[in-house]
Amino acid sequence: MELVMGGLLMGTSGMLVLLVIAAWKDMVSRS
Repeated sequence: MELVMGGLLMGTSGMLVLLVIAAWKDMVSRS
């Protein structure tokens, strides 16, 4: 059970990081 929760936590945080990186790249390319 803990493994599943850990996997979900890693997945969601990973997606958030990817979103932040994508948004940052978009901002950099615009300026």
